[in-house]
Amino acid sequence: MRAEILLSLVQLYEDILTRNQYKRFSFQGADKCLAQRVLAGLKCHQIVMENGPCAVRLTDIGYKLIRDELEQLYSETATGNTRFAEKDLLTPLPPDPEQIRRVYEEMGRVDFISTSRIIDGRFVTCWASAGFEEVTGYTVQELEDAGGWPVLVRDLLIQDGDRQTIADLIARVLAGERIRGEIRIRTKRGSFRWLQYTTLPRLDSTRTRVIGSISAIRDIASDNIEPR
Repeated sequence: MRAEILLSLVQLYEDILTRNQYKRFSFQGADKCLAQRVLAGLKCHQIVMENGPCAVRLTDIGYKLIRDELEQLYSETATGNTRFAEKDLLTPLPPDPEQIRRVYEEMGRVDFISTSRIIDGRFVTCWASAGFEEVTGYTVQELEDAGGWPVLVRDLLIQDGDRQTIADLIARVLAGERIRGEIRIRTKRGSFRWLQYTTLPRLDSTRTRVIGSISAIRDIASDNIEPR
Protein backbone atom coordinates (compact mmCIF):
# COMPACT_ATOMS: atom_id res chain seq x y z
CA MET A 1 0.00 0.00 0.00
CA ARG A 2 2.74 2.47 0.99
CA ALA A 3 4.74 1.61 -2.12
CA GLU A 4 1.69 2.07 -4.36
CA ILE A 5 0.98 5.49 -2.85
CA LEU A 6 4.56 6.72 -3.01
CA LEU A 7 5.19 5.60 -6.58
CA SER A 8 1.98 7.32 -7.70
CA LEU A 9 2.96 10.56 -5.97
CA VAL A 10 6.53 10.46 -7.29
CA GLN A 11 5.25 10.07 -10.84
CA LEU A 12 3.35 13.33 -10.42
CA TYR A 13 6.21 15.08 -8.62
CA GLU A 14 8.88 14.25 -11.17
CA ASP A 15 6.84 15.84 -13.96
CA ILE A 16 7.20 19.60 -13.57
CA LEU A 17 3.71 20.12 -15.02
CA THR A 18 2.03 18.01 -12.35
CA ARG A 19 4.39 18.61 -9.41
CA ASN A 20 1.84 20.62 -7.43
CA GLN A 21 -1.11 18.45 -8.36
CA TYR A 22 -2.90 16.60 -5.56
CA LYS A 23 -3.83 12.96 -6.04
CA ARG A 24 -6.91 11.52 -4.37
CA PHE A 25 -6.65 7.89 -3.33
CA SER A 26 -9.81 5.78 -3.28
CA PHE A 27 -9.87 2.47 -1.44
CA GLN A 28 -12.61 0.36 0.07
CA GLY A 29 -13.07 -1.52 3.34
CA ALA A 30 -9.89 -2.53 5.17
CA ASP A 31 -7.75 -1.06 2.39
CA LYS A 32 -9.32 2.35 2.99
CA CYS A 33 -8.43 2.24 6.69
CA LEU A 34 -4.87 1.17 5.88
CA ALA A 35 -4.51 3.92 3.26
CA GLN A 36 -5.69 6.52 5.76
CA ARG A 37 -3.10 5.36 8.31
CA VAL A 38 -0.33 5.40 5.69
CA LEU A 39 -1.27 8.90 4.53
CA ALA A 40 -1.54 10.17 8.11
CA GLY A 41 1.97 8.88 8.83
CA LEU A 42 3.37 10.47 5.67
CA LYS A 43 1.75 13.78 6.60
CA CYS A 44 3.10 13.72 10.18
CA HIS A 45 6.61 13.22 8.90
CA GLN A 46 6.29 16.11 6.41
CA ILE A 47 6.51 13.82 3.38
CA VAL A 48 3.15 14.81 1.92
CA MET A 49 0.84 17.80 2.04
CA GLU A 50 -2.90 17.19 2.39
CA ASN A 51 -5.78 18.90 0.60
CA GLY A 52 -8.88 17.12 1.82
CA PRO A 53 -9.51 13.48 2.77
CA CYS A 54 -7.04 11.12 1.07
CA ALA A 55 -5.91 13.88 -1.33
CA VAL A 56 -2.18 14.58 -1.05
CA ARG A 57 0.91 15.60 -2.97
CA LEU A 58 4.59 15.00 -2.32
CA THR A 59 6.50 17.87 -0.72
CA ASP A 60 9.97 18.95 -1.76
CA ILE A 61 11.52 17.69 1.46
CA GLY A 62 9.39 14.55 1.22
CA TYR A 63 10.96 13.74 -2.13
CA LYS A 64 14.43 14.16 -0.62
CA LEU A 65 13.55 12.07 2.42
CA ILE A 66 12.31 9.08 0.44
CA ARG A 67 15.02 8.96 -2.22
CA ASP A 68 16.73 5.93 -0.64
CA GLU A 69 13.37 4.21 -0.31
CA LEU A 70 12.59 5.00 -3.94
CA GLU A 71 15.78 3.31 -5.08
CA GLN A 72 14.69 0.20 -3.22
CA LEU A 73 11.14 0.38 -4.62
CA TYR A 74 12.39 0.79 -8.19
CA SER A 75 14.76 -2.13 -7.65
CA GLU A 76 11.91 -4.32 -6.39
CA THR A 77 9.76 -3.35 -9.35
CA ALA A 78 12.52 -4.35 -11.74
CA THR A 79 13.69 -7.53 -10.03
CA GLY A 80 10.76 -8.72 -7.95
CA ASN A 81 12.97 -8.96 -4.86
CA THR A 82 11.28 -8.41 -1.53
CA ARG A 83 12.21 -5.45 0.56
CA PHE A 84 14.59 -5.80 3.49
CA ALA A 85 13.01 -5.33 6.90
CA GLU A 86 13.17 -1.89 8.50
CA LYS A 87 14.27 -3.46 11.78
CA ASP A 88 17.50 -4.52 10.07
CA LEU A 89 18.34 -0.84 9.55
CA LEU A 90 17.33 0.31 13.01
CA THR A 91 20.68 -0.21 14.70
CA PRO A 92 22.07 2.08 17.41
CA LEU A 93 24.15 4.96 16.09
CA PRO A 94 25.93 6.49 19.08
CA PRO A 95 27.85 9.63 18.17
CA ASP A 96 31.59 9.47 17.78
CA PRO A 97 33.85 11.57 20.07
CA GLU A 98 34.27 14.31 17.46
CA GLN A 99 30.53 14.78 17.15
CA ILE A 100 30.15 14.90 20.93
CA ARG A 101 32.89 17.54 21.09
CA ARG A 102 31.13 19.65 18.48
CA VAL A 103 27.75 19.64 20.21
CA TYR A 104 29.32 20.46 23.57
CA GLU A 105 31.15 23.37 21.95
CA GLU A 106 27.77 24.57 20.68
CA MET A 107 25.81 24.24 23.93
CA GLY A 108 28.02 23.47 26.91
CA ARG A 109 25.78 21.62 29.38
CA VAL A 110 23.22 19.33 27.77
CA ASP A 111 20.53 17.07 29.22
CA PHE A 112 20.83 14.46 26.51
CA ILE A 113 22.22 13.71 23.08
CA SER A 114 20.30 11.68 20.49
CA THR A 115 20.94 10.41 17.00
CA SER A 116 18.56 9.61 14.19
CA ARG A 117 18.72 7.78 10.91
CA ILE A 118 16.57 8.38 7.83
CA ILE A 119 14.56 5.19 7.29
CA ASP A 120 11.57 4.95 4.95
CA GLY A 121 11.49 8.71 4.54
CA ARG A 122 11.50 9.67 8.20
CA PHE A 123 14.02 10.57 10.86
CA VAL A 124 13.97 7.58 13.21
CA THR A 125 15.52 8.08 16.64
CA CYS A 126 17.89 5.16 17.07
CA TRP A 127 20.08 6.13 20.04
CA ALA A 128 19.89 8.53 22.97
CA SER A 129 21.86 9.13 26.14
CA ALA A 130 20.39 8.54 29.58
CA GLY A 131 18.63 11.92 29.96
CA PHE A 132 16.30 11.26 27.01
CA GLU A 133 13.72 9.33 29.04
CA GLU A 134 13.88 11.75 31.96
CA VAL A 135 13.08 14.74 29.72
CA THR A 136 10.59 13.21 27.25
CA GLY A 137 9.10 10.43 29.39
CA TYR A 138 9.73 7.94 26.57
CA THR A 139 12.41 5.40 25.93
CA VAL A 140 13.70 5.50 22.36
CA GLN A 141 11.69 2.41 21.45
CA GLU A 142 8.53 3.71 23.12
CA LEU A 143 8.73 6.93 21.14
CA GLU A 144 9.14 5.10 17.83
CA ASP A 145 6.30 2.73 18.72
CA ALA A 146 4.09 5.76 19.45
CA GLY A 147 4.83 7.36 16.07
CA GLY A 148 8.27 8.94 16.32
CA TRP A 149 9.33 12.55 16.79
CA PRO A 150 5.99 14.07 15.63
CA VAL A 151 4.44 12.74 18.84
CA LEU A 152 6.57 15.16 20.85
CA VAL A 153 5.57 18.22 18.77
CA ARG A 154 2.05 17.19 17.75
CA ASP A 155 0.59 20.44 19.11
CA LEU A 156 2.84 22.43 16.77
CA LEU A 157 1.93 20.27 13.76
CA ILE A 158 -1.71 21.38 14.08
CA GLN A 159 -0.88 24.98 13.13
CA ASP A 160 0.05 25.70 9.52
CA GLY A 161 2.73 28.21 10.46
CA ASP A 162 4.40 25.94 13.00
CA ARG A 163 4.18 22.96 10.65
CA GLN A 164 5.90 24.96 7.90
CA THR A 165 8.61 26.07 10.33
CA ILE A 166 9.35 22.45 11.21
CA ALA A 167 9.39 21.54 7.51
CA ASP A 168 11.89 24.34 6.87
CA LEU A 169 14.14 23.06 9.67
CA ILE A 170 14.10 19.55 8.21
CA ALA A 171 14.96 20.97 4.79
CA ARG A 172 17.97 22.77 6.25
CA VAL A 173 19.28 19.60 7.90
CA LEU A 174 18.84 17.73 4.61
CA ALA A 175 20.86 20.49 2.96
CA GLY A 176 23.71 19.81 5.39
CA GLU A 177 23.13 22.79 7.68
CA ARG A 178 23.41 23.00 11.44
CA ILE A 179 20.24 24.30 13.10
CA ARG A 180 19.70 25.82 16.54
CA GLY A 181 16.65 27.04 18.39
CA GLU A 182 14.00 26.39 21.01
CA ILE A 183 10.93 24.19 20.81
CA ARG A 184 8.09 23.14 23.07
CA ILE A 185 7.34 19.44 23.42
CA ARG A 186 4.58 17.48 25.10
CA THR A 187 6.00 14.69 27.25
CA LYS A 188 4.61 11.20 27.63
CA ARG A 189 3.00 12.31 30.89
CA GLY A 190 1.18 15.15 29.13
CA SER A 191 3.14 18.10 30.54
CA PHE A 192 5.01 20.60 28.39
CA ARG A 193 8.71 21.39 28.29
CA TRP A 194 10.72 24.04 26.47
CA LEU A 195 13.90 22.66 25.00
CA GLN A 196 16.94 24.34 23.49
CA TYR A 197 18.51 22.29 20.74
CA THR A 198 21.42 22.10 18.36
CA THR A 199 21.07 19.62 15.49
CA LEU A 200 23.84 18.62 13.11
CA PRO A 201 23.43 16.50 9.97
CA ARG A 202 25.11 13.08 9.88
CA LEU A 203 26.69 12.21 6.54
CA ASP A 204 27.37 8.89 4.84
CA SER A 205 30.89 7.56 4.30
CA THR A 206 31.26 9.61 1.12
CA ARG A 207 30.35 12.81 3.00
CA THR A 208 27.87 13.64 0.23
CA ARG A 209 24.51 12.43 1.56
CA VAL A 210 22.68 13.19 4.80
CA ILE A 211 21.66 9.90 6.42
CA GLY A 212 20.48 11.21 9.78
CA SER A 213 21.18 13.73 12.50
CA ILE A 214 22.71 14.26 15.94
CA SER A 215 20.99 16.56 18.42
CA ALA A 216 22.05 18.02 21.75
CA ILE A 217 19.17 19.04 23.99
CA ARG A 218 18.96 21.26 27.06
CA ASP A 219 15.76 21.48 29.11
CA ILE A 220 15.32 25.21 29.73
CA ALA A 221 11.81 25.34 31.20
CA SER A 222 9.05 22.92 32.10
CA ASP A 223 5.59 23.13 33.60
CA ASN A 224 2.87 20.83 34.75
CA ILE A 225 0.14 21.94 32.36
CA GLU A 226 -2.08 18.96 31.69
CA PRO A 227 -3.40 18.28 28.18
CA ARG A 228 -6.83 19.63 27.34
